[in-house]
Amino acid sequence: MRAIIKGRWLVIIAWVAITAGLLFAAPNMVDLVRNKGQLDVPAEYSSGMANKLMKEIQDEGESQVALVFHGDKKLSSSELKEIEIAIQKLESMLKSWQEAASSL
Repeated sequence: MRAIIKGRWLVIIAWVAITAGLLFAAPNMVDLVRNKGQLDVPAEYSSGMANKLMKEIQDEGESQVALVFHGDKKLSSSELKEIEIAIQKLESMLKSWQEAASSL
C-alpha cells in the first residue's frame, strides 16, 4: 500500500496510458453500424422479449410500462407481494402526476 502511495503519479500515468491504448484499439462504431447494421439486443433476451411485448400492446397516445422479472426459479410469495406493492406505488404515482397535469 505504501508503494502505491509513493508511486501514485506512476499509477495515474499507467491508468491514463491504458485508457488511451484502449480508446485507440476500440473499433470505430460508425463503421461497425454501417457494415453490420444497427446493433440490437437478441430477441431471446428478457429485454428483447419485453420490447416485443410492448410493441404488441402499446396504443397510440398512451404510455405503457412493462415490468419484467427474470430468474432461474419461480417467484416466491414474498417476492410476488413486493411486486404488488411496487405496482400499487407506480399506480399512485401515475394518479398524482395526472392530477398535477390536469391542474396546469
